[in-house]
Amino acid sequence: MNPIADVDEHIEDNDHVSIVIYRTYYCYEYHENIQREFERLKLSNHHVRTAPQIRPYLFALREDMEVATCVSEEMTLLSHDLKAALQELEDIDSRINYESFMQDDWDLTAPYLQLYHFRDLIRQTTLRLTNVEEQKHVDVLLSYIDEAFGDDYAEADSLFAKGLVSQKHHSKLFGPNEIVMTMKDGQPIASVSKGFPKTGPSNVTLYCEDWSFDGVFSINGSENNISWPSTSSEILPIVDLNLFPLKYDNVGTKQRLLKRGQLLEILPIVDLNLFPLKYDNVGIKQRLLKRGKLLWNCRKRGYMSYRVPDSGGDPQTVYPRYMVDMNMYRQMHSNEEELAPQRDDLGPGSFEREEAPSETFLLALQTTIQGFGFQDKKWRTLTIEYLHDIDWNIKAFDRLVLKHHKKELVKALVTVHVTASASTDVIEGKGNGLIMLLHGGPGTGKTLTAESVAELSSKPLYRVTCGDIGTNPEDVEKYLEAVLLIGKLWGCIVLLDEADVFLEERSQTDLQRNALVSVFLRVLEYYEGILILTTNRVGTFDEAFKSRIQLAIHYPALDEKGRWEIWSNFINSLKRETAKVDELKLKLDVLARSKLNGRQIRNTVKTAMQLAEFRKEVLDYTHFERVLEVADEFEKYIDDTHGGATDDEFAKAQNIRA
Repeated sequence: MNPIADVDEHIEDNDHVSIVIYRTYYCYEYHENIQREFERLKLSNHHVRTAPQIRPYLFALREDMEVATCVSEEMTLLSHDLKAALQELEDIDSRINYESFMQDDWDLTAPYLQLYHFRDLIRQTTLRLTNVEEQKHVDVLLSYIDEAFGDDYAEADSLFAKGLVSQKHHSKLFGPNEIVMTMKDGQPIASVSKGFPKTGPSNVTLYCEDWSFDGVFSINGSENNISWPSTSSEILPIVDLNLFPLKYDNVGTKQRLLKRGQLLEILPIVDLNLFPLKYDNVGIKQRLLKRGKLLWNCRKRGYMSYRVPDSGGDPQTVYPRYMVDMNMYRQMHSNEEELAPQRDDLGPGSFEREEAPSETFLLALQTTIQGFGFQDKKWRTLTIEYLHDIDWNIKAFDRLVLKHHKKELVKALVTVHVTASASTDVIEGKGNGLIMLLHGGPGTGKTLTAESVAELSSKPLYRVTCGDIGTNPEDVEKYLEAVLLIGKLWGCIVLLDEADVFLEERSQTDLQRNALVSVFLRVLEYYEGILILTTNRVGTFDEAFKSRIQLAIHYPALDEKGRWEIWSNFINSLKRETAKVDELKLKLDVLARSKLNGRQIRNTVKTAMQLAEFRKEVLDYTHFERVLEVADEFEKYIDDTHGGATDDEFAKAQNIRA
């Protein structure tokens, strides 16, 4: 083969050339390595006289050496017929990415990832080309690849088929438009590779896109640095590589051998920090799809239970609930400029469709979303995978200790209001809400009624206390309007617990409290949802509220029968593995004689359980007996401070309750 003095001139004179291959060699390094293999020649006797002059120049190799290998190779696609063929091949099969060949001015770099991934498609599709010249140029390209890289590509294919990879073939793992995944904080994260990776000395850089959701769905792109797992802690002996005798080792050679050894190291593909999802063997794809469908179902709004496994893998026993509503979150946390129309990459109409756009879309969705917690009234970042449909406790209302006719009224009003849409008020938009007042002493079941109503109607319970609202009339009005607006939009049961300060009768001297009552009356007038007020001071009730309240229910102090029912409900809910349930049932009559309210009974059960757990014993009556002794002592002390009167008698004397 004759050397070409001027490559550009040669190409110009030979317009039939399909491709040009450029190879780079590090000659200095090769010469330095091969120089060590030369030995000085021994001269025969008749050359002894001339030895001093020629001896410095007489060396020979002990054995034939390997030819120099190139350190890099590039290919330029020249033929117009070849370029036209590649474009036509893409028209036949869209998986053949024409742009990937032309993006660097038709220059490709070995190991030619485009040809590795597309070679079989190109080979199959070339048969459908109608232009013979185009076929010839494609055949030239494929012939060179088969000859120069066929073994290399086959080696990579063989490894990948077994779920393995070496650093030498690391970059070949990633093709365009493939789902790739990584793990972060225990969560799988998937994205779509765009184009081919860029390779570095010990890493691969891959540009990927995924989907985010903040009220609309948007595409986000990012560079992913995929490092090869470090093996620096394991030094490979040179003799294990079978390349050179140990006596020739020096620092430079050792490092080169180590680098070569690392290139030959084989790992499971799934051990990489990012890898194509198709190599997953533990069901991650199904996990991603399930998570994506859950987010798609929450794209408008969703009231969900949140179950986070603890470190032992067991879920919580009490699950907080969150409202997932990204539009509301954005309105509450953005200024006017940020509320400008967002970029919607999903396209018109897709948001309203029941089915998600594609499987790829579901796989590449984000891992977290914002949710509003009704337990603490804060927005929090939630891991989507831990969101679940709520298991509504519809039996809670049946277990409520309240006279049947009162329970029936509450159930009827709530059920009808949930389904009704027409107003009976003369003024449109006025009086459409359902406002109920629950009044009675502490621990008689008022708050439990509101909680049970929410469970019965499958609606969120938005509980507000006076401490949340404040006492400044202007602040109170803004806060109440915001709460009631959210309550209406989210279909909440709004509970204003211990609303005494807003319900108290107005006076001629306390102008600030009068303003509070007036604000509260005005806000209630136009509320269209369900609002439940609770108070244990109805004796100071302002008469203006009577016309605003559709139903007022009195909760009398528990009698022995009521206490028996509450004790029975708690004992029946105990686990037989940790409590002597049958023994405790026999003690129900005794337990019911203690004059406790519902909240005190609950606290007694909880304290007895903790005492049994501390003693490492099975819960029985002796634990309740010990707790009740202490509780009775406290009750007697409180009664003594009231002059021997019970709480109810003291409240009656103060005209707080009848």
